[in-house]
Amino acid sequence: MKTRTRASAAKSTAKVAKKKSPIKKNAGARSKVGKPAVRVARGMECFWVNNGPVLADIFELERALEQMTDEQFKHHVNGDRNDFALWVEQILLDQPRARALARAKTRTAARRAIRATVKRKK
Repeated sequence: MKTRTRASAAKSTAKVAKKKSPIKKNAGARSKVGKPAVRVARGMECFWVNNGPVLADIFELERALEQMTDEQFKHHVNGDRNDFALWVEQILLDQPRARALARAKTRTAARRAIRATVKRKK
């Protein structure tokens, strides 16, 4: 009959800690009802509209586009840049909405793009 040594007995019962894989920030996050989660910006991630409100999510952007002046819009969207599209892509991590916003060159077109994607994602 074989007898186990103390070292081999301890070895067989020892638990091995598994290394956890890093979690991607909000990747594939879903709300409780199975809808894609809406990312909310906090602190310095918020969007400051020129002479206007501070925005934290896509719904606030939709409302702000309805209320802002064309001058405010042109400050953020012109031939060189589209601040709204960059913010939605880099901070809110929403590429489909960012692409829709990047194509919009007027405040009305941007509002339509956001409304279309918000309705489709709801």
